[in-house]
Amino acid sequence: MRSYLLKRLATMVPTLFGITLVTFALIHLVPGDPLTATSDMAQAGQLSRESIEAFRHAMGLDQPLHLRYARWLGRVLTFDFGVSTYDHRPVADKLAEALPNTLLLSSLALFFAYLFAVPLGVFSAVKRGRLVDRLLTSGLFVLYALPSFWVAIMLVLFLGGGRYLDLFPIQGLSSPGLEGAGLLARLGDLAWHLVLPVFCLSYASLAWLSRYVRSGMLEALGQDYVRTARAKGLPERAVIARHALRNALIPLVTLLGLSVPHLIGGSVIVEQVFGVPGMGRLGFQAVLTRDYNTLMAVTTLTALLTMAGTLLSDLAYALVDPRIRCS
Repeated sequence: MRSYLLKRLATMVPTLFGITLVTFALIHLVPGDPLTATSDMAQAGQLSRESIEAFRHAMGLDQPLHLRYARWLGRVLTFDFGVSTYDHRPVADKLAEALPNTLLLSSLALFFAYLFAVPLGVFSAVKRGRLVDRLLTSGLFVLYALPSFWVAIMLVLFLGGGRYLDLFPIQGLSSPGLEGAGLLARLGDLAWHLVLPVFCLSYASLAWLSRYVRSGMLEALGQDYVRTARAKGLPERAVIARHALRNALIPLVTLLGLSVPHLIGGSVIVEQVFGVPGMGRLGFQAVLTRDYNTLMAVTTLTALLTMAGTLLSDLAYALVDPRIRCS
């Protein structure tokens, strides 16, 4: 196990280097720069060439691409993500503000998706071919086909005070005027703000995760060890929970590992619609404003966590199935 872990960690270094190098080159080779993307005067041609060149020199944009990358890499190795070219704030501070909101939102969405997907998938597999299975399968496929932006708009329209009911807040994660309120009041207000965005993030995952569970359960129920367990006279619940389900969960371990980047990257659409100041919204604004340092920080963090999630899922296989060994 230790040698396997060291090998995987060693391969992560050149992979991360390649990802950051390609991303850095792409975002700097795109026409335009932070000044022309954010300044109306620059777009209108009202700034002199000397002013533009002075800005580019101050930001280091007049240097060769490989020197800019080397300078950025040297800062990152000391955990310094630089200063935002948009608002001149430290990028680390912007990440510290956005990351907790995205972690809270995405973690809850992932938790509820798995909480309901596993029992729904098991129930559908046990009732295979019956009317309830066909209805459940059709309903989940329809749910998966609904685009998140349309669902978000419909929730705002019907439940967020658009034209009908005004049950849930639709902007931010807190209501104004609660700064001096008690802890329970603030937690309740936060939970009320999270209902709609968490639903928008979890319904699609619920649909396809339950299909994975159903497929894995159907395959496991046809194996010899399940027939042997039934022949021994074990109760059907024990056969499903202790024998079939454990093997059916192996694909979900992979999917859970690949979901780690989503926990950090956030959702651009949901965070934009519901005004959640998270990583998805931060990355989207960085693209629009050519905020190179912020965009590189978000990309690097997401890439690092993608590899970490894949590694954790590989290591978790041994916990789910003792027959699997990492070597």
